[in-house]
Amino acid sequence: KRYRRSMRKLSAADVVLALEGERRKQKLTREQVAARLSVSPSAITRWLSNSRLTLAQADLLASALGKAIIYRLTPTKDVP
Repeated sequence: KRYRRSMRKLSAADVVLALEGERRKQKLTREQVAARLSVSPSAITRWLSNSRLTLAQADLLASALGKAIIYRLTPTKDVP
């Protein structure tokens, strides 16, 4: 049962909250994270402000924070 609870579906908003929480925990500004990724601070703000965060962007942000995003692919019935 414990495993099932930890594998719940996460929304982009959940991922943003987790990334922002980790950034704050490490006492980093968005500007510092942007510098680590060689992107503009406005790009970081844009990624974290909307719920359209892509998996690639989430992976980049996580790596800048020394973390990894673990995800799993599950088959769907729609795939032939």
